Amino acid sequence: MSKINSVMRIKPGDKVLTIAASGTHAISHLLADPQQVIALDLFPPQIYISKLQATAMKLLSRDEFSKFIGINRKAINPTERVKIYQDIRMALEPNTKEFWDKSLQDIKEGIFYCGEFNKLVATLSDELLPKVHNKAMIERYLALGDNMKEQVHFHDAIWDTEQWRIAYKSMRDLMIGPMRDLIEEIDITTACLHQYNRVIRNVPNNKNEFLEPLLTGDISGKYLMPLYLREGNYEYIKERLDRITWIEADIAEYIDSVDENESRKDCQMFDSINFSTVIPYMTKEPGKIKNMIKSAANICKPGSKLVYYTLGEFSVLYPDELIDSGVIRYDGQDNTYGIPFIPIVSTVIQNMANKTPTDKYHTLNQEKWPSFH
Repeated sequence: MSKINSVMRIKPGDKVLTIAASGTHAISHLLADPQQVIALDLFPPQIYISKLQATAMKLLSRDEFSKFIGINRKAINPTERVKIYQDIRMALEPNTKEFWDKSLQDIKEGIFYCGEFNKLVATLSDELLPKVHNKAMIERYLALGDNMKEQVHFHDAIWDTEQWRIAYKSMRDLMIGPMRDLIEEIDITTACLHQYNRVIRNVPNNKNEFLEPLLTGDISGKYLMPLYLREGNYEYIKERLDRITWIEADIAEYIDSVDENESRKDCQMFDSINFSTVIPYMTKEPGKIKNMIKSAANICKPGSKLVYYTLGEFSVLYPDELIDSGVIRYDGQDNTYGIPFIPIVSTVIQNMANKTPTDKYHTLNQEKWPSFH
């Protein structure tokens, strides 16, 4: 997430709009010291897990919180996580408390791993990968990264077997499932495998926070921890959690409502927006994407960054009409981020509502985003 904060150019005092997901987006954005983070999600369980994480961070030490969400979970009795939950549950809002009171099995397993997405990812570590590589091989692979040539050679010569490729694509196929009809018609599982291979060539395994939970179903603490759990970062975030507002809403509808409400817009101009993976799921609705990006530009200051995540094989979905007319500038993509997706970046050039371009951002050829490989 430090990469995303940098890509979004978040600065102290900024106002940020983001998809909440499990809460980690919004929480990690606080490391860049924005004044306000509006975190939206259309799905109530995502808001409930976000609020649980934020409340737990306020009340627990870093070690307690790590134990609670499931770090090194296979070495800790699940009842300890339930006990921690019982200690903090009265601090939750009623709807959030009611949801988690009925979801104690997810508490036992560790909320870092709950949700349909993570449960499907677990099919790789729990069922598919053990048939391909043993534990010793997995540990050796995770420890690579000090020498990237060695890492790439090991991957190509030893790890990347036909059985591995089948297992990885099978897991991704399960994850895509019912969303397949909403996205671009490409060979998605192959695109996912290509993205994995790009990351292995660009990011050291031992510094890739996404790799260990993907391959083992756990975070042992031996390798790079998620950004918000690292020592120093946790305490820094903890002091700023009140800056996040959690809202259950569709991001397109929210952006449109702010754009249409002049008094609301005046006091809520954003400095960056993180759409997460929302835009690729709107591929077959180009008109909706265009309207959302146009409204997003209207509620952002010139120079603001708009970011979404996708796969390298997907078309760039920032509308050509808005690029050609100078509303936004397409900045490129970053192939060195994580495993699942690539951040696709654009800059707001002109606020169409107020017609307020700035010289710094008005010329499309100025301040080009660097090329990523």
